[in-house]
Order: sequence, then structure tokens, then C-alpha cells
Amino acid sequence: MWSHQKKSLKNREVLLKKIIKTPNISGVTILGGEPFQQAENTLWLLEKLKKVGNLTSIIYSGYTQRELIERGFWSTIDNNADLIITGRYQQDKRDTSLYLRGSTNQKLIYTSNTQLKREDEQGDIIEIIIDEFAKSTILGYPDP
Repeated sequence: MWSHQKKSLKNREVLLKKIIKTPNISGVTILGGEPFQQAENTLWLLEKLKKVGNLTSIIYSGYTQRELIERGFWSTIDNNADLIITGRYQQDKRDTSLYLRGSTNQKLIYTSNTQLKREDEQGDIIEIIIDEFAKSTILGYPDP
């Protein structure tokens, strides 16, 4: 699987083991680039995460639900993921008040087998992570 590092591939079995061994996590978020440009690996990972137990999975994809259905991915997504956020981010439709998405064309789709409680979909969530080296990462869509 592609890594966030240039010219670096990760063995999917190694990645799965690392996820499973990570303490104190409740779920995994898969985002891109575009996760379905490596669909075989993404779908494999979703299926394996579902089998190992209590981890939830959320996917961000620029594809619409219709495009995912046409590509033959939807059944695996629906059976194994908990939530998918679909649609390409569009700057002209930016709205930072949205829950878990950045533009109004993007859709939240809770799958048929979701373990997630449907949250109040008003307002964005921003997460700030500070690692052991004091490097900070901001996730979400904060206002400038």
C-alpha cells in the first residue's frame, strides 16, 4: 500500500498488524490521495478490519456513491466500513461548519452495518495531535 512518504510502499499485512497492535484506538480513518486508486488494498484492509473486531472504519473518497457502485466497490464498502464521506472537495462549496467534510457537495453515508452512532451532523470537528517530538498535526477544516 502507498505510504504518505514518497516512493515508499507498505506491506498490507504489516500495516494490518500495526493497526491491530496499536493501543487505545477505536477505529481507523482511510483517506488519500484517493483510497480507491488502490482499491484492491483498500477493500482488503476494510474486510480485515471488520473481521478483527471492534475497530470502526471511516473512508474519505472523492468518488460519489454512484461511481463506487459502478466500479464494483460498493458492496464491500457497505458490508465492512462504518461511514464513507463521498464526493470531491470543491473550494467554491467550502463550508467549515459541516460535520466531517469540507464542502457542501460531499455526503456522509453511514453503511448498513455501521457500528457508529449517527452524530449530530452540525459543526466540524477539529483534532490537534501533538506527538512525542512536539510535532503538531491539525485534522479537520479549521477556519484560516
